[in-house]
Amino acid sequence: MDKIHQSVNRHSNAKPIIILIFGVLIILSSLNTSLNSIYKNIGLLSLLIPLITINVGLLVHLLIKKKIPKSYQYIIVFSLILIAWYLIGVVTNSASIRSLIVPVQIMLMINFFIFCSLINWKITYIKKIAIVVSIYIVFSFIWWISSGMTLPFKAYMGNPNVFGAFTFFLLYFPLLSYASEHKKFKKNMWFLILILGIILCYVSMARSLWLCAFASLLTYMLWPHFIGSSRRYTWFYLWTIILVTCATVTYSKLSAFPKIVELNRWVFANTGKSLLSGRDKFWGSLIDSILERPVLGYGGGADLTDIAGITLSAHNLYIQIGLQVGIIGLVVFLLILASVWEMFWNGRNNKTVRISSAFMVGIIIHQMFEVCLTQNNVTVGLIQWLIMAIGVSASRLESNIDIYFKENT
Repeated sequence: MDKIHQSVNRHSNAKPIIILIFGVLIILSSLNTSLNSIYKNIGLLSLLIPLITINVGLLVHLLIKKKIPKSYQYIIVFSLILIAWYLIGVVTNSASIRSLIVPVQIMLMINFFIFCSLINWKITYIKKIAIVVSIYIVFSFIWWISSGMTLPFKAYMGNPNVFGAFTFFLLYFPLLSYASEHKKFKKNMWFLILILGIILCYVSMARSLWLCAFASLLTYMLWPHFIGSSRRYTWFYLWTIILVTCATVTYSKLSAFPKIVELNRWVFANTGKSLLSGRDKFWGSLIDSILERPVLGYGGGADLTDIAGITLSAHNLYIQIGLQVGIIGLVVFLLILASVWEMFWNGRNNKTVRISSAFMVGIIIHQMFEVCLTQNNVTVGLIQWLIMAIGVSASRLESNIDIYFKENT
């Protein structure tokens, strides 16, 4: 165990000021989702700085250490296969800049995850980011109040769904800070930030977040039950994927159900939101298109207008990947996530790992309605990979449940 601690600490040269800057850049990267061109450029730069810097950091690590811990072997192998599948698509399908950009984005994001998971994320580091997140939440809440409490609320972002997702996953940091805090006043302050953040998530009126938050909460509550055995733990991930698959297919057929119009009216009358979001109208045709080319798909530059006659995004990561690299590529991607899930096992009794795992299940559900982890809305995807990385970091260091929560430095 001491060797593991020494190894990770050698890789962790991050200073609190660097972590603070990192947190600021994460918040500023959300400007990339704005419709204002100036804000958008600032956001893009703020996104690229940590992403590229951390990828360079991983390269330096490889040059110095010439190896990565053995526990990463499956993630690396599956990632290489997925990227290779995308590159094969460049040759077999019509080549385009987009078909090259997507595998590069995937490589950058996975490298970001790997390097961040090698860092020893002390609770002091988590709190530095949580402080920046708190400023963002308070600022956004005041903005919402001053705007007349409009619904849906999106602040400076171009889409309320993006605002809701960005805010929800940022709550991971105040939540960890709350869980680690022993002083009553500070604990109450973190609790207040969490309440304000939850209100902001609600006023975004993002329906996908309701399922996402429910899945995360359910996972956290059931955690002691399914970590009773490694088999049960693995099956929990598999059942989550099966649920996502069945829900996606069922939703794509929803408009064909005889009673759906009546049910949709009832849901709208009681929630103010429509059960039919429009995705049901094109998911079916996209799934059919995947089945037509299940091996290699249509390439990373797949144009949904040419494939299914629609101008929108698939709004489903799994359908998007299936279109680009076929069912085989999609399975490989799910194996990457499965590898991350399995890396949580050693730290299953750690609070950080438990919270990270709960958020990871929420991320898997969220991707049923958005495309963040590999492409499109990378601003949210960066936070999602970071959450999983911190969980893996805690798991790798775990031998005693209070490794982070007893630190006072």
